[in-house]
Amino acid sequence: MLANVGMSLPTNFEATTRLSYAICQHSVAMNFPLVIDDTAYHPLLKGNLAFPELGIGAYLGAPVHVHSDHVLGAICALELKARRKQE
Repeated sequence: MLANVGMSLPTNFEATTRLSYAICQHSVAMNFPLVIDDTAYHPLLKGNLAFPELGIGAYLGAPVHVHSDHVLGAICALELKARRKQE
């Protein structure tokens, strides 16, 4: 499920995110917060079309836990500009 505040999405963008677009899957699998300062250079995002299509420059995702050991999903924040340049 996708909730959106403050970001313009294409009119044809679905309310649910396809797994091929979902970077949150990595935060869930790692069971650890994932911080990506510049999406253009991060190896986890190679081939993920969501970031160039939506113009997302930075990402933060954290797993959401139920009963302390079960990961229910993830919550994320996106930024249109990269947080810093990769060298």
